[in-house]
Formats: sequence, structure tokens, C-alpha cells
Amino acid sequence: MAAGMGERGAIHAPRGGWCGVLLFLLALTVAVPAAAGWRAQGTAAYRRGDLAGALAAYTRAAADTPDDPVLWNNVAVVLWRLGAVETATRAASEAVSLRPAYAEAERNRRLFATFGGDGVAPHDQRVRFLAALLARRARARTVADSTSVAAPAPAVRAESAPPLGVVAAGVAPPPVAAVASRAAERPPAAVAHPAPRPRNRRATRVAARGPAPAHATAASAVAVVSPPAAVAPSAAAGSTGGAAIGAAGAEASGGGGRVPAAVLRLEPGAAEVLLVDKATHHLYLLRGSAEGPVVVARVPCVVGKRPGRKARRGDLRTPEGVYFLERKLDGGRLPELYGAMAYPTDYPNSFDHLDGREGGGIWLHGTGDASRLASRDDSRGCVVVDNPDLERLAASIETRRTPMVVVPEIVWLTPAAARARADALIAWLDGWRQEWQAGSWERYRGRYADAFFRLGHIRDERWLADKRAFLAAEGERRIAVGEITLLAAAGQTVAVFNQGYDSPRRRDRGVKRVYLTGAGTGYRIVAEQWIQAPQSAAHLASRTGASAPRS
Repeated sequence: MAAGMGERGAIHAPRGGWCGVLLFLLALTVAVPAAAGWRAQGTAAYRRGDLAGALAAYTRAAADTPDDPVLWNNVAVVLWRLGAVETATRAASEAVSLRPAYAEAERNRRLFATFGGDGVAPHDQRVRFLAALLARRARARTVADSTSVAAPAPAVRAESAPPLGVVAAGVAPPPVAAVASRAAERPPAAVAHPAPRPRNRRATRVAARGPAPAHATAASAVAVVSPPAAVAPSAAAGSTGGAAIGAAGAEASGGGGRVPAAVLRLEPGAAEVLLVDKATHHLYLLRGSAEGPVVVARVPCVVGKRPGRKARRGDLRTPEGVYFLERKLDGGRLPELYGAMAYPTDYPNSFDHLDGREGGGIWLHGTGDASRLASRDDSRGCVVVDNPDLERLAASIETRRTPMVVVPEIVWLTPAAARARADALIAWLDGWRQEWQAGSWERYRGRYADAFFRLGHIRDERWLADKRAFLAAEGERRIAVGEITLLAAAGQTVAVFNQGYDSPRRRDRGVKRVYLTGAGTGYRIVAEQWIQAPQSAAHLASRTGASAPRS
């Protein structure tokens, strides 16, 4: 014990002074036999599903070898699974501080930080010890930074943000996403892009399959999320008009900081939005900021051979409306026609079904043929961009979360006009949230259009009765939404947000898409789509091939 006390001597005991700490460490030694290494034993326990054993071993390892970044990332994963969200965030931050290029730990930190707070962890004594150890190390690092003439180390911070937007079940906090549950033994290569911004997104998604173009091979894919660099113009012949958006951003945004009417609200941390202007044959990448949507990049694109809005299969038109990129297909498994990669969309969406629009296989995909970009109208309905442009945009695309909004021509609004429209819809959504939370069922039912029940093939009386019965057993609940995106195009209005649901019986997280008709106070919901956070790291790993923490 004494041999390892050089750094631990500065740790503050959570309760009762040093006698308590020594007794606690002795108890850990008895509880977890010293064998092939505490970290290895913790990982073995984790893989068996023994979270208590994993926490015990990792805690002992943290006391012995507190400068191990992989250990702290593994600690973060286990704490997250046990409900100690705030301490998990600090542990991931510690891993990043020890290894600044540790991409997986940074993704974990961002993910965990969006929830905030510690739940009732069943192993609270070890959690308190780890929290005290992390706090002491953070204070020591702050003091060292303030007195050092060298460049300071990355800040260690435990962010506290509102719970994720969409939630509806689960006693424990949602388990880590696939990337969050892997602890890489080797530091990843440094990434040459702007500094990360806070985001709440899973680094991998398991995408639902949809219609595919002829001869295309569907392939499950992992979309690794990282902050995008500005997309530079392609050097290929015919890729005219492409431009990185930097100082010229105001011009690309319509001038004067105007906001596209199709993207009324895009909060910081929400998934970026792709906006396709069919009239100018440009695709814009927009990112959320405190001032509103910001154009990050603009690249030339190709749309359907025939003008107008898609109505039926084979009409060679590009749909107009709000769609989502549902999965990623690797170029190695695609015919040459589809370029370096492809992203199938969810066309036809709920609005299209209501309107009787048909067809499918509408993709965003690449091309290596510069002549197609020169012709501009040369697809069978897909949106096509040059391979280098799509490869750069891919860093900003997260499957099942990134919308692609297609409009015949962008209409630009003043910030005040966009804010007024967005505020009216936000107020309506907040009323919906409050009625759901309070159980004001008649008013809550009034928020749903008759088309909602037609599309879902359900009776509204039965739906309302089921809601009442289920939530009556839940007890007092808290529902929070955040990172809201509001999209409106071709008569389609879609709100996308993270939602958190907490009750005495469950705690759940996910993402919700709400499809709306109407305007002002007269909005009505015609469809809801729920993308639930995975129920366990093991479950997600079994579907994606992702690994659990490594030894």
C-alpha cells in the first residue's frame, strides 16, 4: 500500500479521513483478489456482465495506477451503466486530460455530459471514492496549470446539460453507445479539424433498411461522427461553384445573416442539416449556433432529370420535403454509378404517404464522373455530389439523425422573422410536453390530427386509454427536451429533438421526430418517430460488432 501513496497521499477521503480510506482500500483488496492486474480483472468482469465486480476492480486499479487513460475511460463506461452519470463524465474527462487525442473518451465525455447528475448508484461507496479522487486530480491539475509557463493541459470539466430530448423507458440511464463502450488501447491519430463542440449524439447507429436503387447492395455501416471541416471546392473538372464557407458565409447564407425558411431553428449541439437548393443546384451544410443556423459549407449537386416534385416511381424527379439519411453504404460495395459512398433516405415519409406519393430508392450519393456535375440535372431522383465533397461532408453526417431538406428554391428570412415562426412552434411543443407530463389527456389528445390515427391504423380512443393506463402506473414524471431542430419545406413541418423521460419506475433517452401540419397555435401531429437509445452496451455490440472495454 505504501509504495503507491506518492500521488494518492494528496487525495481527500470522501468521509472520515485517512483511516476510512485505508480501510476502504483494504476492503477492496479482500473483495477483488489480486491476480493478473486490476484493470484486466475489471474488463473480464464487465464482459461477464458483472458491473459490481468491474467497478470494484477498476476502483482498485484507479487507486494503484491513476495515470492510465484507458482505465479511466473504462471506469466511465461502468459508472454510466450503473447510473453515476456525473462521475462517469468526470472519468471520461480525466481520460481525455491524460491522452488529449483519445477520441473515444472525448465522445463518451460529450455523450455523458448531456445528461448531468448522478442517479442512485448501487455501489455508492466506490462511486464516492472515485469522485473524490477525480476531484482532487482536477484541482491539482488546475493549480499546476496556473503556475506553469508551459501550455496548459486540456481542461477537465464535467458539463451539466439538460437531459436528452426524447425518452420513454428504462430504470437505469441509457447505456453507452457503441463508440462510447470501446476503450482503445492505442491512441488514435490526431484529427485535423476545428476544435470539438458539445454534442449529444451516439457515435454509431444501427440503421433501419429502406428501399434501395436497382443493383445496389445494402450494407450495414457505422457512421463515425466528428466535427466537420469546411468543404473545399472539388478540383475535378465540372465541379464549378463549390466553395468552402468561411468569411463568405454571409453571402452563402443569403446576405445579411439571413436564415433559410426551411431551417427555422437549429440549436447548438443538434445534428447538422443538409439543405438542397434545386434551383441553383447547391447543397448547403448548416450547423446550429446561439445566433441561429450557420452555413458551414456549400457544394454543387445534381438532382433529377425532370423538374418538379416526385410523385410516382420512375418519374425521374427529386422529392421535396424533409428526409433523413437512414444508413451509410460503403463505396466498395456499390456499383460505380453511386460513387465513393451513399446514404439512402426515408422517402416516402409520412407526409408523402398521406399525399399518395410513391416510389423509393432516393439517395444522397457520390460520383466520380465530373460531367454529371456539369449537366446538373442528371439523376433518376437522387441528390448527387462529387466524391471528394461527399467524403468531406461524411464527417458531419450521422445516420438516422442528419436531415436532408430539399426545396425548389431557398427562401431567406430575416433572423427576426425566422425567430418569430420558430418561437410559435416551440411554444406549441412545450404545451404538448407539459400536457404529457401532467397527464392532461384531453388537451394532449387535441394535439394529434385524425391523420395520425389513420397512418398508425389505431383507434384514438384505444390509444388514449392505453396512454392513461400506462402512465398512471408511472407516478410523477419529468419530461425534458433539448437540442431542437425545426424544419419546414414543401408543406412539411418536422421538429427533431432529444427527449428525456424520468419517473420512479424508469429513465430513458432517445430522439424523436414529430411531423406536423398547420401553423401558429393550430399545429397538429400527423406522425411521431422514436429512435430509442440502446438498452445495453452488450446488445448494441452484438448488432454493430463494437467491443466492450478492453483490458
